[in-house]
Amino acid sequence: QIATFIVTIMCVLFGTVTIGSIYFSHDAQSALVFLFAPLWQWLGLLILCIPLYFMNKVTSKSN
Repeated sequence: QIATFIVTIMCVLFGTVTIGSIYFSHDAQSALVFLFAPLWQWLGLLILCIPLYFMNKVTSKSN
C-alpha cells in the first residue's frame, strides 16, 4: 500500500509541474505540453507500476 501511495504522489506531482509550466511560462510553445505530456505520463506510469506488479506477485505467492 505504501508503494502504491508513493506512485500516486509521484504522478500527481508530475501533473502539477506540467500544469504549472503552462501557467507560469507565457510563451508560444508552452501549449505544446498538451501534445507531449501524455506520452511522458504513460511512460512514467508504466515505469513506476512495474515494481508494484512484482511486489504483488511475490506477496500473493507467499500467502
